[in-house]
Parts: sequence; structure tokens; C-alpha cells
Amino acid sequence: GMLLLILDTQTAAEGAREGLQLCIRTLIPSLFPFFILSNLLTSSMLENNFAFLRPFGKLCRVSPGDEALVAVGFLGGYPVGAQNIALSLRNGTISQDAAKRMMAFCNNAGPAFLFGIIGPMFSSKSAVWLLWIIHIAGALAASFAIPSGSSFQSPAKRCRPMDMSRLMEQAVKTMANVCGWVIIFRIVLQFLDTWVLWRISAPGRVLMSGFFELSNGCVRLSEITNDGLRFLIGSGILAFGGLCVTMQTFSLCRGCDMSCYFPGKILQGAFSFLASYCMQLIVFPGSCIRLPMGVILFAAVVLLSMVFCLRKTKNFSSNSAPVVV
Repeated sequence: GMLLLILDTQTAAEGAREGLQLCIRTLIPSLFPFFILSNLLTSSMLENNFAFLRPFGKLCRVSPGDEALVAVGFLGGYPVGAQNIALSLRNGTISQDAAKRMMAFCNNAGPAFLFGIIGPMFSSKSAVWLLWIIHIAGALAASFAIPSGSSFQSPAKRCRPMDMSRLMEQAVKTMANVCGWVIIFRIVLQFLDTWVLWRISAPGRVLMSGFFELSNGCVRLSEITNDGLRFLIGSGILAFGGLCVTMQTFSLCRGCDMSCYFPGKILQGAFSFLASYCMQLIVFPGSCIRLPMGVILFAAVVLLSMVFCLRKTKNFSSNSAPVVV
């Protein structure tokens, strides 16, 4: 890496410049307000039983008082959901077991990201709404697959809401962490563009870009001319989130048990692939793609295997104590 930076300084500088532009123009405007509001929401509502959120909490089978974390995980965007779970764990308001389970389905792309970045890639707004519905349904499928019970009851401890100075400090640190990883991965993608990606097809470039960094992959969806294939690939990279989001999540969640995170993302990805494949046959009948049956069966096997493995996971300890840092 040092040798590449020395021999090809211009490529590294261009990647860093594009990463900074992506952060300033897209990520900070769409994510920074959510960082502040989600922290405020979580610290104010945790351990309070709000009737209007309880049906949602029952759907995901979380303990009373944890519904705010689930709501933020579905609406706040990557990596807001995971960051708030880790913050609640450090404050001692949820147990390690509850945090471990919610990590599998409470870290998702938010509506601001979907409609702000992916929305312009489709002529029909209904396509973006369907992508979001499939994305949320995949997260719900992961929540159904992981067993729950009395072992997930949160500890009876309340946390005082953070004041605005702490909220701002926490949001700035989180935003800096996110932007740092985005810039690093944009430099990696710039080198790949220069030496590798120009040799492969547009769908392959988008998939590779989305695998490394979600925002760049979504921006490149416009390179795919087929609407059905664009819909399918967009759904897949949204579900996985990319390596950059994974690094952001793990760096913000030190002290959390992340053993359910990857199984949950794999299950969500397989579900999103199958659901989006079926939906693109209906939404884009004139430009849909038809994959070999073997590919569909493979995705179905992965989905069922992950459900089976998660359901057979060793029961969580009912005596797990909260982790206070």
C-alpha cells in the first residue's frame, strides 16, 4: 500500500478527493441530522413503554422499552442503528444478549439514503419504495430467524437523556468515523478503477464497488442500462451494506458481541435477492432479467440454511448481565 501511494500518488489523491466530495455532498447532509436525532430519541425513550411503538417491538420480539432502538435501526441508516445499540449497551440499559440479537437486524439503510441516492437512478418512485419495503422485510426475516425469549429481557436500569453538548460530541465523532472509512475505501476503489474494474462489465463494476463501499456502488447504478438488473443489484448491495459499512459498524461497536451480525446480513441478502428478483419480473416486465434456476435455488438454500443455523443457535444465557463501560 505504501508503495502504491508512492508510485501512483495522483490516483490516491483523486480517490481521497472524490471520497471527501461524497462525504460533504451526500453523507453528511443525509446522515448527520439522523445521528443527533437518533441519539436523542434513544436516550430519551429507552426503557419507556410507548404504546404506539409496542406493536412494532412485538413484531421484532424485543423487550418492552427497546422499541426505540429497533425504530432507529430501521430509519436511521447505516451505521446509526448499530451505534445506538452499542451506546445503550455501554450505558447498561440493555444486556449483551439483547444487543447481540438486535445487531442482526437493527443496522439498515435509511430512507434518507434510499430516496436521496438511489431514487434518482429509477424513473419510477414506486421502484424505490419497493426496494425499501424489501430491505425492511429482509431485516424482519432476520429478526424472526433468531430465537427470543425471557433471556432477552433488558436490565431494569434507566439512563438519563444526554444533553445537547454530549449529543453533538457523539454525532461529530460518529460522522468523522464514517467519513474516514468512506475516504479510505474510495481510495481503494480508485486504484481498482485504474487497474482492474475498467476491464469488466458495468454490472460487475457496480457489484464490486458496492461490495467495497455502498455509496459508490449506489451512485454507479446508473451505469446499468437494464432496469430489472439495476433493481436486483441495488437491492443486493443495500442488504449487505458493503465492507466499508461493516468496518464503520465494528469500529463503533467495540465491546459488543457481533457474532450474529454477519449471519443476519447474509440472511437479509438472500431474502432481498429472492424478493427483488420476483418483484422485478412484475415491475419491469419489458426489461426484466431471467436467471438460471440453479442461481435461484442456491439463494433459496442459503436463506433456509441461515434460518436453520440461527434457529439452532445455542440459547442465550438468561443470566447475562449488562456491560457497563
